[in-house]
Amino acid sequence: MHHGASVEERRRCHAAIATASVTRGARAWHRASAAVAEDEACAQDLEDVASDFELRGGRVAAARALERAAELSPRRPDRARRLLAAGVAARHATRTAWARRLLDHAHGLADDRRLRLTIELELLLLDAHTET
Repeated sequence: MHHGASVEERRRCHAAIATASVTRGARAWHRASAAVAEDEACAQDLEDVASDFELRGGRVAAARALERAAELSPRRPDRARRLLAAGVAARHATRTAWARRLLDHAHGLADDRRLRLTIELELLLLDAHTET
C-alpha cells in the first residue's frame, strides 16, 4: 500500500481499512492514520485502545496510541493529559528518552496546576528510575 502511493492515496486506503476492520484497535489505528486534522472522536478511540493495550501489557503500543491521540486532540488540556499518559506508559516500558520527551511536551502544554504537578512528579520518578 505504501510504496509509490501518494499521501492522499495512503489516507484513503487507511480510511477504507478502518471501515472494514473487525477489531476496535485496527479501526482506531487506521482511522488515526487517515486523519488529516484534529479529531476528538478519533483521539478518544485511540485513548480507549491504549487502555486495552495497557491491560495486556503492551505499554509501548499504549504509549504510541496515546501520543497519536494527543496529536489529534483539538483541546490543549486533553493533549497535555494524553501526553502525560503516553509518558507514563513509555516510562513503564523503560523507554526513558521517549518518556522524557513526552512528559516535557505535556508539561509545556499543561495550564492546570494539578496536571503540571502530576507531570513534574512523573519527571521526578523518571529521574529516580534513570539514576538507579
